[in-house]
Amino acid sequence: MDEKENVYQVYNKIAYWFADNRPKNLIEKSYFDKLKQLIPTGENGESWGMNGGENLFHASLDTEEYLILFKNYSFKILSHTVNDPFCGGATVWLAQFKPQ
Repeated sequence: MDEKENVYQVYNKIAYWFADNRPKNLIEKSYFDKLKQLIPTGENGESWGMNGGENLFHASLDTEEYLILFKNYSFKILSHTVNDPFCGGATVWLAQFKPQ
């Protein structure tokens, strides 16, 4: 076995161990960033713009509508920050799935 094959075997062994033993209630940052983009929040309404030469549509619910959806789909709100200065002024929701 050459050195490259050995590195892959060691990597796979570590990766499988990590997948089996990592905390299951956490979400990896890359998935969280994608999820975050799917939940527009802020002022209730719609807006259109351009991004990279492409039309961009943004729609937001009001806070009460988000709270209803989180509750209906078994999420517990851990934190809600409007105009978070650490996130470029975005509104941030942190919720945990709590199946019943």
